[in-house]
Amino acid sequence: MSNASKEIATGEIEPSRIQGIPLDVLLLLFEQLTEDTRTLCAIGLACRDFRRLSLPFLLRDVDISSHNNRRVPEHDNIMVREAYADYDGDYRPENLVPRQHAFLHLLKDRPELAPYVRRFTWTLVWGEIEELVAKTSGNKDAGALSQKIMRSTEAETWSIFSRMMNVRDLDLASLHHVAVASIVRDNPPKLFPAVTELRLVGWMHRGLASAIITTLDPKQLL
Repeated sequence: MSNASKEIATGEIEPSRIQGIPLDVLLLLFEQLTEDTRTLCAIGLACRDFRRLSLPFLLRDVDISSHNNRRVPEHDNIMVREAYADYDGDYRPENLVPRQHAFLHLLKDRPELAPYVRRFTWTLVWGEIEELVAKTSGNKDAGALSQKIMRSTEAETWSIFSRMMNVRDLDLASLHHVAVASIVRDNPPKLFPAVTELRLVGWMHRGLASAIITTLDPKQLL
């Protein structure tokens, strides 16, 4: 039995749906497509069994970030002659936050998928909810409302992050220029204990950085 088939709890699959291909062979094929996200997504749309089998491979390498986009000339201006994505969270594509929400909702609904994430690249976007509430609400309590939503969203984020116990390669950015945050960050005391390759970018809350760094085993770092 292959490592892939040992790793994935497949359950029962109707032979007719996979045209008689042995399950080990099918999993090996999916494993070869780990870095081909588009093809894995397409295969997952073929049938429910293919979706269930492809998801663990699709989640091995999760990159929902903007800080590695290098220079973003569309944000150049008089004050910032050359804008780079790792400088400011505002230099992010419009679809970043919706994609992050979709990922969080997936792992909230399917927590058993969290251990399959091995490489995780993520740009934390702290101001998005405050901006949204300010734009859509004329309520005088908009500030209190945004903080309430932010606390709820942040608690959900930490809960899901804490389930990703097998992340080996972590690239995490916190891009903002707020010296004093409007809310107290309440992340878990330990995150990503299996990390062997680590990159932290930006202005990161001390508690978050500590939760990651103090969990590491220095002997395992590459």
